[in-house]
This record gives sequence, structure tokens and C-alpha cells, in this order.
Amino acid sequence: MVSVIPHTAAPADPVLVAVDPDGWYPPVDVTALRARTGLDGTWSDGRLTLLVREAADAVADVLADWRADREAEGAATLAAVAPTGPLDGTPLSVWRWRTAIECRVRAAVIRATRDFHSTGDGHDRADALEPTADEWLARAHEALSRLMGRPRATIELI
Repeated sequence: MVSVIPHTAAPADPVLVAVDPDGWYPPVDVTALRARTGLDGTWSDGRLTLLVREAADAVADVLADWRADREAEGAATLAAVAPTGPLDGTPLSVWRWRTAIECRVRAAVIRATRDFHSTGDGHDRADALEPTADEWLARAHEALSRLMGRPRATIELI
């Protein structure tokens, strides 16, 4: 017997989320976030919007001193801070910032998936996804390090 679990498709129209009251950071397109992180319509735009704002707040905290330095140098927006040339027409600074936001959102979704499962088997599946959430967070940290021009290090525990 084959069973099908229906889910809603992701919306076609862009859903923009303003994450910064003064506009220094660009809005986040939730529709594009879904496409880049592999999220389907299981998570509503409203729920993803909350996760985007939480991720943007966490990223803004990490970047607070760095942003102040860039503003002191005369950058009116994140897009004006360009470590190197644009990628697909988007300034690299915006690309890296967006990557950090999207990776943090994806990690939050993976960790919240545990709440959907009430059986022991469901918890086992959620436990198996935990390293994946950590990998998404590591990608977010790498994007922020690259944005700020900080060196990265790989450390192996013995």
C-alpha cells in the first residue's frame, strides 16, 4: 500500500522580510530562501519569517562591531561593503550575509523538526539530523568569517 502525505507548494511570489529598521541590511526573500535551502511548503511563510528575523538578529549581533567600522568608513549599506566583485550581480558582502541568514534558518528548521515527531522512531530520526543542523550552523559561521575577513582554522580534537 502506498500512502501520500500532501503538503502545500512554496508560493511563487516573493515574500520579502525586512530585517533591519534602518535598511542597512537588505530584506530577505523567503521564497528564494526556500529554493536555496531546500525547504518546501511544510513551513509557512509566517513561521519562516519568524526564523528569518531570529537569524538576522543573531547575525546582526555578531556583526555589530564590524558594521560600526564599515559605517565609520562611509558604507551606507551592506551592499556598499564589497570585499571583492559581485557574484551573479549581487555584492559578495550581501551574498555572504544572506548565506549566514539562510544557513541559520535551515539549522533552526532541522532542530525544530524534533517537535513534529512524538514516537521513539521520530526522535531517532531527529537525533540523526542533529549533525546536519550543526553543519548548517558551521556554514553560517564560515560565511560570517569570510564577510568580516577573519581567518578560519580547522581544529581536530585528539
